[in-house]
Amino acid sequence: MKLTKKKIGLIIIAAVIVVVLCGICAILIPSFGGTPSYSEEYCSFTPEDTYSYDGKLVAHQKVEKGVDERNIIVEIKDSQTGELVGSFSPARAWDFWGICWENDSYNIWTQSGDVGVYCWRYQDGVWECDFSHPERPEYIISKYDKYKE
Repeated sequence: MKLTKKKIGLIIIAAVIVVVLCGICAILIPSFGGTPSYSEEYCSFTPEDTYSYDGKLVAHQKVEKGVDERNIIVEIKDSQTGELVGSFSPARAWDFWGICWENDSYNIWTQSGDVGVYCWRYQDGVWECDFSHPERPEYIISKYDKYKE
């Protein structure tokens, strides 16, 4: 097979396309290059399963497909039995950046690009959103804190 200038040009273009697509995948899929580190991108929050301070509960996030949009559902389960303890829907999936447990309670904080950071207070076996915007504990860092002055 004779390599003409046209064939060489097509090979170069194909190689560039592969490199660009790999770069896009590495940006859009954090685990593409190995174990992701959420500390910089998500700060205290995580999109992964996460355990309560005492390890008794685990919170799992999933996307619920609705009629017009997709919402996040946070399911809290007993970490030993897997039994569903509670659930809530904090935001649209498109804008959602994850959850974070408080260090000494079953309160869960959520971070979303469109609605911000909210506390879901655990009371009487139920997680309910605290719309009064309580002060966030110092150890819970939002990705938006770096923009505050």
